[in-house]
Amino acid sequence: MTFEEVYYCPLCRRVLWPRPAPGGRRLCGLCGGDLRHADGPSVELLIGTYDRVERLPATLATLQAQTHTRFRASVLDEHPTRLASSIVGSFHAVRFSHRPVGPWRADWHYTVRHEAALRSGADWLGFPTNDGLYAPVYLERMLAAADGFDLVACDWVYAHAGYQPWTVEPRVGHIDLGGYLIRTAAYRAVGGFPNRGHEADGQLVELLIERGYRVGLLRQTLYVQG
Repeated sequence: MTFEEVYYCPLCRRVLWPRPAPGGRRLCGLCGGDLRHADGPSVELLIGTYDRVERLPATLATLQAQTHTRFRASVLDEHPTRLASSIVGSFHAVRFSHRPVGPWRADWHYTVRHEAALRSGADWLGFPTNDGLYAPVYLERMLAAADGFDLVACDWVYAHAGYQPWTVEPRVGHIDLGGYLIRTAAYRAVGGFPNRGHEADGQLVELLIERGYRVGLLRQTLYVQG
């Protein structure tokens, strides 16, 4: 699926292949309603998964509800049994794809995300976790705030700290991989994640600032880290 082929059904709230109809109309194969062409910046979300696969349906459900519709999400599955495949398939959404990419490398999915990012044709990249939850306006508001920036990040709720609100800052330990978007061109220009350690998400942000790229902080809580 290319981003030029993305059509959105406002009734089913799904991205689907269009069904041709007389007069050049494109209809939803589920409800028969008119499809709209998804517009705006394109976003590719690269979701790494190995354990906690049982939480993936909730993550995908919050992504399916996004008000910005020109995105696709790839579940990069490092689990040997490919448990995520049936979960992704159950959504019947062409914007979601399952990619078996094992074996598990114990590197917080940085290697497989990096490899996928280098192949992406999207304007922006995001790196959701397989247990994160997103407000329906997450992509819409992040992209609206991204004008003039190379990376934009939002405040979030930190589950491992007892579901406490967390204020994002552009440094290690105060910014979370699942709560930022980065321009694909900027990601590639700095070489991607500087290493495969636990703090590589914050280190990438610090590297961007060091190289003169602009980082924007959105003071809205739009993401729950699982």
